[in-house]
Amino acid sequence: MEIISLNSLGSIEIKKKLLDIIRKVIEKNTWTQSHAAERLGIDQPKVSQIKNGKIDGFSLERLLVFLKKLNHKITITIAEGQVSESETKKFKQEAEH
Repeated sequence: MEIISLNSLGSIEIKKKLLDIIRKVIEKNTWTQSHAAERLGIDQPKVSQIKNGKIDGFSLERLLVFLKKLNHKITITIAEGQVSESETKKFKQEAEH
């Protein structure tokens, strides 16, 4: 599991982190780009973009949909004010259960 804090990142960095997670899943499963494209419901050139870390043409929502298609659970927590490190650990523990 990976926790991505949106507080300290801009949208480009968030997208890059999500692309990296997707890329790692593809590599871990040793899928061809064609197979990954089929799993994600996109064409092979888009998988090539993902593997090369190019975020152009991918919205945050679309990347989250890809993660869902790869059987990842996505949890979004909205909290007022700054979230402390201990609260982040608590969220992580809750998400694991």
